[in-house]
Amino acid sequence: MEDKIVFQEKDFAYAYSSFGIRLLAYIIDMIIVGSLYTIGKYILPISDGAKILGLDLIETLYTIISIAYFTIVSLITRGQTLGKMITGLRVVSVDDRKLSTSQILIREIAGRYIQNKFIFLYALALVTPKKQSFIDLFIDTAVVKENAYRDLYAKEI
Repeated sequence: MEDKIVFQEKDFAYAYSSFGIRLLAYIIDMIIVGSLYTIGKYILPISDGAKILGLDLIETLYTIISIAYFTIVSLITRGQTLGKMITGLRVVSVDDRKLSTSQILIREIAGRYIQNKFIFLYALALVTPKKQSFIDLFIDTAVVKENAYRDLYAKEI
């Protein structure tokens, strides 16, 4: 097996994922979240309009399921959700070889919450050179094509 080159950020140039593929991965993930939410609604029968401490329980349940799904799956797979796996994408750190646990937690908990409240922040991926969204810029991550990343760096991810 040949040796892989030493990590250099500039080598990612052809590996960054397009906005369209990221959107498709997100749609797949949201279908999964919607399915989990529907199951959760039947397991925990919550009446419409139910509130606790002023929070709508239905909306809170959806937010918890969404954030938990993205966080847990990304932690287990080190940067992929089921949508990213299907579309061949992976989240990587642009300044280090390995995506850190703290980057995953910040990206998937704080980042998802903020970007889902202000959906236009996802559109930054359309105009940034590395196709990064708001939270990606903040924590130095990028979404890349899995096969390109493997070719460049990974014997094992």
